[in-house]
Order: sequence, then structure tokens, then C-alpha cells
Amino acid sequence: MVIYLGLMHDVLVDVEKRLVTFGGGCTWKEVNAEAWRYGLATVGGSVSHTGVGGLILGGGQGVLSGQRGAAVDCLVEAEVVLADGSIVTASETENADLFWGLRGAGASFGVVTRFTSEAFPQGRIWSGPLMFPVAKLPELVAWTNAFVERMDERQHMLVGLTYAPPPRSTPLILVQPFHNGTGKEAAGGAFKGLIELGPVVNMTSEMDYPTVNTLTDKVFAHNSRWLIRGATVTAPLELSEWEGLSRDFFAHVDAETGQGNDMRASLLGVEIYKKDKLVSVPLGATAYTNRGMYFDVQLPASWTDPDKDGAVRQWHGELARRIKKGNHKGEDGGGGVGQYNNYSCVAVDVKQGFGDNAKRLVELKSKFDPANRFVMSPWKIVAP
Repeated sequence: MVIYLGLMHDVLVDVEKRLVTFGGGCTWKEVNAEAWRYGLATVGGSVSHTGVGGLILGGGQGVLSGQRGAAVDCLVEAEVVLADGSIVTASETENADLFWGLRGAGASFGVVTRFTSEAFPQGRIWSGPLMFPVAKLPELVAWTNAFVERMDERQHMLVGLTYAPPPRSTPLILVQPFHNGTGKEAAGGAFKGLIELGPVVNMTSEMDYPTVNTLTDKVFAHNSRWLIRGATVTAPLELSEWEGLSRDFFAHVDAETGQGNDMRASLLGVEIYKKDKLVSVPLGATAYTNRGMYFDVQLPASWTDPDKDGAVRQWHGELARRIKKGNHKGEDGGGGVGQYNNYSCVAVDVKQGFGDNAKRLVELKSKFDPANRFVMSPWKIVAP
């Protein structure tokens, strides 16, 4: 059964209280546009056509997370339709146990029809894509490792292996830097060395926050066959590991492209930002436990031939496991479960996805949805 929320897309901004309230059927494009009218923004994702509910309830990270934390950390209140048909409000002061579970455990307890989140003063931003030849990988790894040591909470960066835009004939390294400030500060400061590495394409500029949120829309276009998984890595990045990943990623995509199949919209990307704000929230404060001093890797696989579904799933899973095994040093990651559940398209064990919060989540499931009407795949919290 599908519950359609698409008509619930009103957005209301309370400028005085710095709150934004929006329907469960909204996309981030709608929320960002209305908040921006008042010079405000809240933590959302990195694609404007993403629905608000899935992202927030799964934790939610974006370019503002270095300063503001996860989307669930900004959530103030939610209106929820429970399995018995009752409509309740969940917040720190009302149905606090439900509110705890909603912040990270997805739609496991009901249907959220309205969200209220904190909004923050927001000015223009410097961002945009940079494209480098794959031969620049050693220099980019070295620069990235140095950047990790000196970055502050205003910065965010995606570094990814992918192909040039249509017709996507050339492998490249995509870097999408973000600085919550002026272009002069960014290009002359935090990202100066990156620009000096000589990208073959430089489309960075100052822009408003809603525009930043559209920069990867075409990468995650609708009407394609998509599969997403995640992994995590710790710094410093090991050049030998990334040289091997680069070689094998491009070799596989090239080999599987042709005769009616095209995988060149696939991406292997690392999301880098300062984690202090995120990990300042204790692991038990919300259900969301992907809080550690490590970086999430997004692995969106794209292909066009339905007959390749099984082969893509197998390759995709092996790639995710390889990345984490070779690049996540547990003793360096600290805290968190090392699993961003929003990046998982396959079943995730409750303990694996939520760590020490798993037991409490099962108890909440028994209270709010004992008949297991809302069993959200792939991370299934099931009442006994």
C-alpha cells in the first residue's frame, strides 16, 4: 500500500520564532524557496526534488550540517498519524518517546504529515562544480587530507568519481566545494589550493541557498534505474586505496556500458565536512546514531538495461563493502554506527543501523505499531 502525501505541500515561515513548518508531501525545493524569501534556511539534503519526510526521518545531512547538525537535530515538532488512525503531535514535551524514535528511525511508527524545523539566518553562498582529470587524483587526495585538518564548520565538499556530463564519455573527478560565505573568502582562503590544482571546468560562483540545493539534481534525475548504498571512510584518505578504487570503478562502468546499457551516470562520492556539531549530540539523545568522526560515501549506481539488475546489485554491494573495509579505521571513527541508513537500499539489521538504540526502538514499535503496519524497508524495526 502507498500513502500519497503529494497534496500536503504548504510551507509556513515564522520569522520571529525562526521556524519553518511544512507538509509531509513537500520537496526541499518548496521548503528552501519559501524560507529563502525571509533570509532563512534549514538543514535539508543536496537534491531539490527529494521529499522532506524520508530525508529528515532517516537523520538527514546536507551542506549546512557542519554548522547546524543533522536535519533531525533541527526538528522541533511533528504531526503523526499512528497505526490506529489517531493524530498526535510529537515534540520534546509531547509524546517525547515517539519524538525520540522519529528522529532517525524513519516512518517506522506512523505517517508524518507535518514537520516544524528550526530555521537559521542565511546569506549567499559560494559553491559549484569543479572537474578534474583522473590523473589529478594523487594531488587531490593530498589536498583533501590537508583540507580535513584545517576546514571549519562553514565548509562542505563532495569529491567523486564519475563521468563528464552528457554524452558522459570521459572519466573525471568531480569536486563540489561549498563555503557558507563569500567567494572571496572561499577562493582566496579555504579552497584556494583546490582552485590552484587546475580544474578543467570551474563553475563555482556565489549563489543563493535554494540554487545550491539544485546542483546535483541532474545527477539524480528521475526516470532512470537507480540504486544507492553507502559506506564510510576515515581520514587521512589512503592514496593507494583510492587509486585502486578509481581504476576498478571506471573499468567496470566502461565494460558494462554498451549494447543497450549505460552506467556512466554512476558516482562514487565522499562527503566531507567538520563533524564536531554532529557528534556533539549524544548517541542516545535521538534514534539517529550515524554520528562519528568519519565521512559518508554515497554510491548511486545508474544503469539502463533491466536485464542487468542482478549484476548491478552484486557489484554495488561488493563495492560498498570494499570501500568500508579498506578505508574505515574503526579506532579513528569514534562513536557512531558507521551506517547512514538513508544510503541503504538493502536490508539493514536493526542493531547494525541503530547500535545501542535498537532495543528501545523495538519497544517503541510495540507501543505505537504493534501490528507492524509500518515496516519500512530496508531498515525494518519489527514488534515481537
